[in-house]
Amino acid sequence: MRRLVAAIVMIGLAATAMAAPARKVDGYVAQGPVRLKLVDGFAVRGARGEKVTVHLFPVPLDDNDLARGRAGQAWSIALRKPSPNRRQWDWCPTVDIDMQSLSGPLRSRANLTFANFMFTGLDRRNHTVNLNRSGEQARASLSTLEFSQSGGSQYVTLDSRARSLSYDGKTTYSWRIHARLPVLQQAGDDND
Repeated sequence: MRRLVAAIVMIGLAATAMAAPARKVDGYVAQGPVRLKLVDGFAVRGARGEKVTVHLFPVPLDDNDLARGRAGQAWSIALRKPSPNRRQWDWCPTVDIDMQSLSGPLRSRANLTFANFMFTGLDRRNHTVNLNRSGEQARASLSTLEFSQSGGSQYVTLDSRARSLSYDGKTTYSWRIHARLPVLQQAGDDND
């Protein structure tokens, strides 16, 4: 009987591990000397497929966070998360990368038309900086952008690096991001 119970528990744990898509994030974003280490995230594909948004966080996420992301409420996740560094922030900064194709579903760098890098809360609470890239600039901003299937789930792998980019000619932003993330299908219209 004990073996049967142990086997059932092990099967349940294996099924849970298989159901929860693996997430890997390694990187940072820096505003001048202020550096935010990124440790977790996910991506959401809009209903028509042309738009994919990668959401990156400096703290670990849980299944409830992924459910919020799937429901189109990724913005609310940081409100519930602790600061990654209380000396620097008393809130949770985030990084989002909106990517879009104008030639059908986004499949790779080849049909990437726009990339918008958004840094929220790096310098002050609720302040978002947008660094927009289009055409070749967008493709150059992402050295890797690949979509794959594994275990019934879709994943995006991306690599991005930038140094000393500015939106105002004064404040500079740099980053290095490597991520392999599950792509969640958003319910409803993505306003592409």
